[in-house]
Amino acid sequence: MAFGILHFGFLITALIVTVCIIVLLNRYFSTKSSLTLAFTIFLMAYVISAYVYFARGLFDLQSAGDIALWKVTNIMYPLMVVPLFIFLGYPYLIEKEGTMIALIMKLAMLYSFIISVFNFIIIGIADVQWTYDDPYGLSHYALTLIQIPYVYYITLILVVSIAFFSVILLALAFRRETDPFFKTRTLLLLIGWLSVFLGQLLLLSPTLAIVQPMVAIPGVILIAIGVIRPRS
Repeated sequence: MAFGILHFGFLITALIVTVCIIVLLNRYFSTKSSLTLAFTIFLMAYVISAYVYFARGLFDLQSAGDIALWKVTNIMYPLMVVPLFIFLGYPYLIEKEGTMIALIMKLAMLYSFIISVFNFIIIGIADVQWTYDDPYGLSHYALTLIQIPYVYYITLILVVSIAFFSVILLALAFRRETDPFFKTRTLLLLIGWLSVFLGQLLLLSPTLAIVQPMVAIPGVILIAIGVIRPRS
């Protein structure tokens, strides 16, 4: 076993997210809200990733088990961002049907699907190369493929681009919304999504990775509050 402080940080994150999922599922079963379902699916993918990060502590650094679980976390990234983007983008697609905006939205959704398939294929065929061990007990790796230089960073950039699409859609929704209740809800979802998004990017830093749970947890809580807060 090679548990470090970051593994336990992910365990705390996973437990808090699990509570949020239970609350959201309870709300969904009573309201059948598509918004609640969409963010619940996102949090389910996120919590799987967090538990997998914790489980990596069961294996020695750079061992086969650690590498296999690292690949699982990379598989989860598209599953976190693509369904949420499609949910957020679909209303724009319907509203703007027949316009250039609708065409752009269709192309963006097609792009997100292609990127997901591309990433899954790369994860399946690429070799895994150790890059460094951070001070907090986590080994870091990169996917390598002779035919595609820097393929790992390409896959990350592509996933980040889809996550950024969701940021744009939430920002547009916040700008357009006039009802104070829904405007506040959208703001909470936007800030929460940005916080979770930033937290994942921090994992790329050998020194800042330790603050990932402290950035991501508030984001998850804000998302849950944004979804379940009642209208007064």
